[in-house]
Amino acid sequence: MQNFFINENQLKALSFLAPFIIDDEYFYFGIIMNPLVEPPEAVVEQGNDIIRDWYKQQDKYGKTKFYDAKIIIVGEPEAGKTTFRRLLFDRNIKIPDDTQKSTHGISVETKKEFPHPVSEKNKILTNVWDFGGQDIQYNLHHYFLSHNALYVIVTDLRAEKTCVTYWFLAINFFCNKDIPIIALKNDRGDAGNNDVDLEQYKRDFPDLAKNFTEVRLNLKKINDEYKNDWNTLLDYFIPKELVKLNTVGIEGIKVWSEIREKFNEIGEPYIEFEQLMVIADKKGMKNEHD
Repeated sequence: MQNFFINENQLKALSFLAPFIIDDEYFYFGIIMNPLVEPPEAVVEQGNDIIRDWYKQQDKYGKTKFYDAKIIIVGEPEAGKTTFRRLLFDRNIKIPDDTQKSTHGISVETKKEFPHPVSEKNKILTNVWDFGGQDIQYNLHHYFLSHNALYVIVTDLRAEKTCVTYWFLAINFFCNKDIPIIALKNDRGDAGNNDVDLEQYKRDFPDLAKNFTEVRLNLKKINDEYKNDWNTLLDYFIPKELVKLNTVGIEGIKVWSEIREKFNEIGEPYIEFEQLMVIADKKGMKNEHD
């Protein structure tokens, strides 16, 4: 068999073709318009030759599952987005914090772990993206919106208006229709109560409503009267939505998992290529092409 066309199907993995892909350099396969998660999208986009290399590396270095995810925090200015992001990493930070500034652009924190709701031995490792809420930054957002992320829309119940409509429209337009969303209502309780009618958004965006969760708490009081609500959010609601992402539980190349662990130990934002090759060589990857 030299050619195999499976365009416009519902395939999520090409593992059933791996023996042909690995053994025959001239085997051509057509796979456009499939919701593939294996190999990863970044590999598939580069074409057949890169897909072939990916499966050869799996065959050579072994396979393992990756449990990686992205959380994107969006919402109106001063709703509590940055506070929420910081609390994810340290629930004992000072609130209010007069030194905390509003996010301009996008702030990213890495290596936040969540429990896996099914497999206790595995943790879900997340990168948390905090999007600035000022109107002038909206034109920037669509460049960074991902169709493989959990969205947390933070709204302030004191506010006279919210930008929830904007975010539902943006997520609906730029992302998959089955993207998971958590609406976090920050009930500060010190003035006003301009609640958001989320039922209306569920009716207007029925596809997004399939994976929609609503949570109400006061971010200032997560160690007091809202302690149980906060624990439930971190230990149940967020993990439950994260496992819906295609990046959680996907099979990848084992040696790259080991190399990444070494990166994490180094703790630098980048390393020189020569240093990368030294690490790879120690892990058994001696071919620079790999």
